[in-house]
Amino acid sequence: MTAAWSKARAWLAAATPVAVAVFATLGILQTVFLGGQMMLRDRGWRAEAQRTASRVQVLTRRDANLSERQRRAATDPAYVGSLARRLGFVSQIERVIVPLNPEVRPGADQAGEPSARPGGGR
Repeated sequence: MTAAWSKARAWLAAATPVAVAVFATLGILQTVFLGGQMMLRDRGWRAEAQRTASRVQVLTRRDANLSERQRRAATDPAYVGSLARRLGFVSQIERVIVPLNPEVRPGADQAGEPSARPGGGR
């Protein structure tokens, strides 16, 4: 057994520097690869952050514009009056007219045409 052990030790002594060199080379390659991956990821994240920042600026400007338009509209008497009219309100100087026959659409009986509602109108 002594001869076998001495052969094994000789082979191990010769193979150790090769194994160390192979593992060191693999470690260096892995470090370079992972460093490149990290740089690519960083570049992508920076580009995404730039796109997000520009989108935030656009939306902030749009929000400010919309807020200004809303403020102006809330103080415009004509606009407030048109909104109130859509909701069914009338001003103090107008008269409320209630139709006797709600089946007739306003404007449909001007030409003598019946309403388009079920039941024929008038």
